[in-house]
Amino acid sequence: MRHKWFSVKAKKRASLNARTRAKRRWALDRERRARLDALDPIQVGGNIVRRVVVIDKESRVRERVFYEFDRPCDRKRKLREVLA
Repeated sequence: MRHKWFSVKAKKRASLNARTRAKRRWALDRERRARLDALDPIQVGGNIVRRVVVIDKESRVRERVFYEFDRPCDRKRKLREVLA
């Protein structure tokens, strides 16, 4: 009995499906990045509310900037990222 993954047609079909899904994922990512670019603080005029800088062993620096339009969940996420 032959399995479907040994079929050339099945491999081509799977490859086509994977490419289609990847293109859709990339399109969604482009849209998401475009929305984030539209929220650029320079264009929106957002003021910096807080800036956290963490320096580890004088060799690694992490910085997060909190803007006035950040949501509470964004503030928590940014603080977790900088303190991790």
